[in-house]
Amino acid sequence: MNLVKFSVIILGTILFILIIKFVDSSIWFFPPDFKKLKLKGDEIRLKIENYRDINNAYPKSLEQLNINNSITWYGYWQYNPSGGVIKIGDYSRDGFTLFWNKNSQKWEVDS
Repeated sequence: MNLVKFSVIILGTILFILIIKFVDSSIWFFPPDFKKLKLKGDEIRLKIENYRDINNAYPKSLEQLNINNSITWYGYWQYNPSGGVIKIGDYSRDGFTLFWNKNSQKWEVDS
């Protein structure tokens, strides 16, 4: 009887780990703190804009600005130098993408 209970517990634990591995746990356990993400994004955005104002061109990379682009639950900040677009998150993985809309001059979430 104790062996059966032990086996059920072990199998349940393994099943739980497999489910967490294949389902994005960041959505369930770590919902995005958009306020913090926007603050970090503003820091990056302002450095990009300052560089553009001085050099009349966008920087080629975030590394060029000495920006610490450390990994987050939602990946790295992504930057497209052709238009100065910055974003974080991957809709298919995280359920959202947070990006700076240059036209409206505000952060927007695609979810």
